[in-house]
Amino acid sequence: MTAPQCLCLTIIHEVRCKVVSAALALADLTLTLNMAHQRKTRGGDAVDDFERRAAWKYVGYPGFSRFMASSNDCFALRKFTGLNVRVLLKLQNNVVELERRLDEMDNFSMNLPPGEGGCASFRLDADSPREKLLEEIDAALDKYS
Repeated sequence: MTAPQCLCLTIIHEVRCKVVSAALALADLTLTLNMAHQRKTRGGDAVDDFERRAAWKYVGYPGFSRFMASSNDCFALRKFTGLNVRVLLKLQNNVVELERRLDEMDNFSMNLPPGEGGCASFRLDADSPREKLLEEIDAALDKYS
């Protein structure tokens, strides 16, 4: 498919969704106006009838959700890209801070005299602060990914 064809299909899709949305809004408005007219002309019982039969009660999010799910042409949701990037940057900063702390622990251990430290064995690190930090890093990376 060429670029002009894609653009044309995108425009058709947008117009189609707007027409359907406008038709739903018009139907809702028409029903609401009819109900308001009935309320004026029939007196006291009309208020209860208006509340009971108002279009929003029958459409609302359940009806709107069904409508949006009925066709790929009208399925559109915000991605919140800016917010997602900001949260990812915060998570990245957390991982960087944990990495810095691990590097400090490793440097300290590697500068100890032979036999008193090191970074060569996870088994020797069992229940150590380094193992706890690695568990924090694992959770942070899982969240970040």
